[in-house]
Amino acid sequence: MKRIFTLLPCLFFLNAGIRSQDLCPLDGISVTGGDEENIIYWGDWQDFTETFDTELPDDWTVINSGTAPDYSWNWTQPTGTQSIDGTPYMRVDSDAAGTLNDFLDEELITPVINSEGMSGLYLVFDHYYNNISIDQAYVDVWDGDDWVTVASFTADIGAWNAPDQQVLDLSDYANSELQVRFHYIDNGVWAWYWAIDNVVISATSPGERSVYTYTLTEFGWDMNTLSKEELIEKYPASGGPYSIVDESSIEEHIVNTRDIPEECGTFSIYRVYDATDNSIIGETTELSYTHASLTNGQEYCYYVTVVYDEGESEGTDTECGTPASPVPEATISLDNVFGLPGDTVVVGVDIEMENDYSINSYEMTFGGFGNFAVELLGVETSGTLTEQFDWMISINDLDSSVTVAAAGDAEMTYGGTLLQLRFAIDSDAQGAEIPITAYDILLNEDYASADTNSGSIVIPEGCTDNYVAIFCDYGSDQAEVSWVLVNSDGDSVAAGGAPYESNFCLPSSAYTLLMYDSFGDGWNGNMWGIYDYIADSIVVSLTLESGTEGSEIFLLGDAEHVLGCMDPDAINYNEDATQDDGSCLYNGDLCSAAIEAAEGDAGNQADGDDEWFYFTATMDGYITVTTCYDNQPE
Repeated sequence: MKRIFTLLPCLFFLNAGIRSQDLCPLDGISVTGGDEENIIYWGDWQDFTETFDTELPDDWTVINSGTAPDYSWNWTQPTGTQSIDGTPYMRVDSDAAGTLNDFLDEELITPVINSEGMSGLYLVFDHYYNNISIDQAYVDVWDGDDWVTVASFTADIGAWNAPDQQVLDLSDYANSELQVRFHYIDNGVWAWYWAIDNVVISATSPGERSVYTYTLTEFGWDMNTLSKEELIEKYPASGGPYSIVDESSIEEHIVNTRDIPEECGTFSIYRVYDATDNSIIGETTELSYTHASLTNGQEYCYYVTVVYDEGESEGTDTECGTPASPVPEATISLDNVFGLPGDTVVVGVDIEMENDYSINSYEMTFGGFGNFAVELLGVETSGTLTEQFDWMISINDLDSSVTVAAAGDAEMTYGGTLLQLRFAIDSDAQGAEIPITAYDILLNEDYASADTNSGSIVIPEGCTDNYVAIFCDYGSDQAEVSWVLVNSDGDSVAAGGAPYESNFCLPSSAYTLLMYDSFGDGWNGNMWGIYDYIADSIVVSLTLESGTEGSEIFLLGDAEHVLGCMDPDAINYNEDATQDDGSCLYNGDLCSAAIEAAEGDAGNQADGDDEWFYFTATMDGYITVTTCYDNQPE
């Protein structure tokens, strides 16, 4: 955009000490629209720095999602040669965790840093990542909505005597809730560690500085910014335990520096301009400016300069904002549920409120389901916010929609379930996704432009039994895992490994899960399960604790089966059992049902399993007991 400036000769001068390019401009501005006003603001940015020299500050967060919390991110004192710069640092340590723990999944997160409006933003940190195989290290940044990975490490980088310094450009992620996360995952292997120190988030890109490594008699090495001559003077060869052993050990390393002095001049005011005609809107010494008496819905654009005693800086980039009437910060969401032909289902209607928003009444209409094979049975408030706040409710039920209104003396100040809609699905309904929508929403007797999330009733195509998802996941060594699901007729209905997830329509019956592990050490945390969409819950959860193979029998749905022992020769035979569950017991399996031991060489016939025996002695003396192999006398 073309800007026109008029230079008045009587006021134009150059200070010999401050050049025009040294009159530092602002990094950037942001504009927030309000009711008939825009707020233009800029930050008096201060670099964020944490050296961990005394402790891990309380505003940092450590999250342990693994199985060895003692070896998550810990504030660590330097020992021997293990330090970044001779001072304490942060460390996550898979090596110290050893082999007894399944895995490390550890997060170290900075406090929230308001970087809104920053045009330049850089993350700098020193680290040593010692990789072994499949362990991984990530640096993520919170962009205001989600974690975004900006760096990842899958191989060694740095060392105790030469840590790596990372410089990452975060300019694209500047926001009011910026955070940085150091995320370490060892994926269940006995790995090494990751050490981090000197974390800085800066508005300026680092330059370069010299760092020297050198050998000391006590500490092995250290780092410093002293020159070689200053190092020799500070640590003379005969100066005791902290002296330099050998001058030839001093090596210079060029790394980034965050210390870039900048002469900006003597500050006077901030000046706010209208970017459309370059006219001055206002001046302030504060860090924001409110442009008032505006027209809602019209866009206004701005840039800001810094005025010093020595002159005026360049303007920021242009930013625009549109004032608008305040919008209630509420969201109405309807549940998505599953149902089968002939079922009754409940769709919950929830409200979320932010920034101290509250309501004393609501009214809304629900529709979208009129042309589908469902019938609205009614509106329920038991256990909902409407009942909790003792609001009166009225319902106007039409053929294809229902309008619900409620109000009360108590102010609803937090979110939850407002009410529930109960539907009956026709017994001959076909597969469909039936929309349930909310519209004509009144909050506090005003039509609100609240966000709405529609719900649905999903009827699975061609399924009248149990609509489920079979899954197998969550552990390590998944390549070793396999399984087969067998029905009560002995037929295979599903098979797979890990990870696995697929939907099925399964009849109510007794099922047997055959589990295998090719290595022979069990499934190492992998779980096999069945999630029932209709019940909205996991109804079966199984695993192979150890060994090469195993099996489990379970009932699914309304199976008309009785599990038990079906062998008439067993001591726990159940004549009512319709599905053998492998629980049969025989003489010798229990102490209470021991086998009488036979005398002589013929003895008892062994079956290879552990057995209980009893023997009644008829004389004094010694008894010799022998055991042999399967089908051999014992």
